[in-house]
Amino acid sequence: MPRLSRLLPLFCLAAAIALFSAPPPSSAADMNEAAEKELAMLSMFFDPDELVITATRSPKPLSQVAENMTIINSREIEEMRAHTVAEVLNRATGVFVGFFGQDFGSDASLSIQGSNSRHVLLLVDGIPWNMLVEGSATPQDIPVGIIERIEIVKGPASSTWGSALGGVINIITKDTKKIGQPPVSLFASYGGGNSRDLRAEARGRSGPIGFYIHAEHQASDGLVAGRSYDAANVTGKLSFKLGESTTLKIASSYSEPRHGYVLDFTGLEVSTNDRNFFASAVVDSEISDTLSAYLMTFQRKLKYDSTNNELGGVLYNRSQSDDTTNGVRSNVTYRGDFQTITVGADYEKGKLDNLQTYGPTIQGWGAPAAMRKIVDAERWAVFANDNILAGQFTIIPGVRYDHHEIAGDFTSPSLGATWRAGENTILRATVSKGFTSPAYAELLAGGLFLDPNPNIKPEETVSYQAGVETLLANSVRLKALFFNHRISDVQKKAYYAGGPSGCVGSACNDIFVNAGSEHRRGLEIDAETSPVKGFSFKAGGAFVDIDPNGDDASKKKYRYTAGLHYDDMDTIKANVTGQYVWHDAPAGDGAEYNAVIVDAGASKTVLLSPRAKPEFFMVVHNLFNGSSYWHTDYKNPRRWIEGGVKLLF
Repeated sequence: MPRLSRLLPLFCLAAAIALFSAPPPSSAADMNEAAEKELAMLSMFFDPDELVITATRSPKPLSQVAENMTIINSREIEEMRAHTVAEVLNRATGVFVGFFGQDFGSDASLSIQGSNSRHVLLLVDGIPWNMLVEGSATPQDIPVGIIERIEIVKGPASSTWGSALGGVINIITKDTKKIGQPPVSLFASYGGGNSRDLRAEARGRSGPIGFYIHAEHQASDGLVAGRSYDAANVTGKLSFKLGESTTLKIASSYSEPRHGYVLDFTGLEVSTNDRNFFASAVVDSEISDTLSAYLMTFQRKLKYDSTNNELGGVLYNRSQSDDTTNGVRSNVTYRGDFQTITVGADYEKGKLDNLQTYGPTIQGWGAPAAMRKIVDAERWAVFANDNILAGQFTIIPGVRYDHHEIAGDFTSPSLGATWRAGENTILRATVSKGFTSPAYAELLAGGLFLDPNPNIKPEETVSYQAGVETLLANSVRLKALFFNHRISDVQKKAYYAGGPSGCVGSACNDIFVNAGSEHRRGLEIDAETSPVKGFSFKAGGAFVDIDPNGDDASKKKYRYTAGLHYDDMDTIKANVTGQYVWHDAPAGDGAEYNAVIVDAGASKTVLLSPRAKPEFFMVVHNLFNGSSYWHTDYKNPRRWIEGGVKLLF
């Protein structure tokens, strides 16, 4: 019997043909009424006018999205009083954040539904934010103050975005001034460990020209001894109306986060200094009532510099990389009464200049004083997806073809559907094929005692997801989803299986190879109540069972979050949130995670004048001094308190 992955493209094509020939609903008015009912069901929890773009690269209501998707808006981010992107994502069901300390400004790794960190594609306004050298993302380099909302697609998103086996996190930044928005915002907070966060932003519009500018500085002496953090950012946008239906937007951002910490387990003092820059130009045009076009060019540069010193200041190793990606994204969308078709093409060229310097300890193991690798590769892709309305159903077929100069070609089909099973119930289901390309270190660059393997293939998966979203008793929104991912050609390190030529045993280098498979399956549940006398309750949980086909033991990861919120719809807000994470970490890592971590906060808006309305807030983090960390080197802080003010005028 042929493999499902080979039949899936034909399945998608056949489904599309069948649906094109299906009789349409009785009228466009009927379809509009159905869409309005779906949006009304969600309006208690989402802005009914808000459209999401990450699922298919064209704006569409969340009620017509088949993928397992979570939206985090600016209001939720503000109420969290988060200082980093990782803190925000740590509240999203199905996303597992591996903090390197959970300190103020802590960096972190990202996992979706138990995936490897390199399987998650992180985007900022569609610009890739994953490092070329190892494939994982750097969320700590994105200033949280510029975020308008975050759209998360959980599970393979390769039919739209390419290399994204685990999912996509698209951070959409704030835009130039719109009607009703305050032109100036100031934010300041101060807390334990001499931790401070200062932000200022301004928006404006004059005729056809709009602007947005944001500046931010964060610093801390460390909430845990031996840690420190300092980061500055400036971001700017300009928008130009080029006629009635065409807009040009230019954006640029620069950030420079620095981290310092001591690793007691390994006895190393670590200092990192990142320099991030991105620039983009976007032309967005409504060509007609039914046809629109989008074109973006971008550059993203990451200069990474990390130094590890042995206690006493002797160099252990230093890693420096200059990571540059230039690219183009484009698509054209047709919108009819019952159908939305998007076709597009992407191009990226990535270049990595990586320098490794080694101290006397590592040189004593046979390493050279320094190693430098310069690699570059091109990749391009074409994609198409459809959004077909047929009665109470929405059918979404999609397919993408990716060509990588070194890793080869990959075709990613998908088929999704939604069904409005009742006035307050939506069912969703998807089947898709996804992949993640090897990182440059594994494929081209190599590393310390690591040989590159140009023959390594992309990891791939066939995924099934199905779920329901419903409104109970007109007051409780319930969302539940089951997922099943089967990953093949899993990348693993083969120890002592590489060069140099003629080597024997441990004198040989390591190499990454495709070895075995992995099965990940699990369940996600979210629940949220409507406000009752100002109080509302929100909870979520995710369970993942990871079953490798090989020597590795089966792992289970789960996380539960629950929060009580109060909003008097006038001047007072308060919230208490608790979270428990089971990391299933190896026994030798010294992990500890037997406690629920509870945070509590409150805010009060003072009406000084019609234009000046400062909001004062206070947050108590880790209220009960719980311990939750996956490695002894990355212990979370004990209880700490911060306070601050936000002023809009």
